[in-house]
Amino acid sequence: MKSNLKQMIVALSFAGACIPQLALAQDHAACPDHEGGFGPFDYASARAEDIGVVERHHFTPQVESLARGVTGTVGGEIDYTIRAFPNHYRALNAMSKLSIREKTPRPRGLHCCVDGYFERAIRFRPEDAMVRTVYGLHLHRWKKMDKAKQQFEEAARLAPDDVNIAYNLGLVYADLKEWEKASRYAQVAYGGGFALPGLKNKLQKAGKWKEPTPRQVKADETNLKKPSGDSVNGIPTEQADVKEKTDKKEQADK
Repeated sequence: MKSNLKQMIVALSFAGACIPQLALAQDHAACPDHEGGFGPFDYASARAEDIGVVERHHFTPQVESLARGVTGTVGGEIDYTIRAFPNHYRALNAMSKLSIREKTPRPRGLHCCVDGYFERAIRFRPEDAMVRTVYGLHLHRWKKMDKAKQQFEEAARLAPDDVNIAYNLGLVYADLKEWEKASRYAQVAYGGGFALPGLKNKLQKAGKWKEPTPRQVKADETNLKKPSGDSVNGIPTEQADVKEKTDKKEQADK
């Protein structure tokens, strides 16, 4: 049975190649492509039973919350999940949070650094906007704003109608003090019904806030997804888009 997934807004090489210090994380080493075993499968189009097999035995709620592994380390369970589904959005997000918690670019149980898993996911499905979004969130968590901006900009190119991406990209622009762009994406996000106030608060503090206009916008800003609130099924809206896609997929496969 496929696990849940909804709206999200709101990550090298083998042993020895990663420096276990947050400030000294490495960015550009390759994570080898998975060969043999179960998968790799495209998470966005995989069969429910294939996803269910992996999630029941490896990516359990306890693993996703980073509480404990099933038979080994949390990192090992996440590694298996991502090797089977390189673009498993929630597993990638959990891996990112694990790296922050352990203050290392390569948490225990991983076969390479976190960035390498994201780079492999992009190679596997280069047109998957959600992979870019989760990678952008990971880079933002590590305060790598320029790199986060690159990922969110590519995500926005791939999915120009996604208000969650617009919100996240606006946040990065605000952190970089690129106020005109931050304001433009705030108009897209809030004009499309986005609820979280973080971007608005940043713009107001900088004296750059403008009330969003009615939906009289450019064609590439139409048909935006409208979030249902600040969280979905207990997941912060910053992570909700990922969950929405899984929920819809689960319903379609029933």
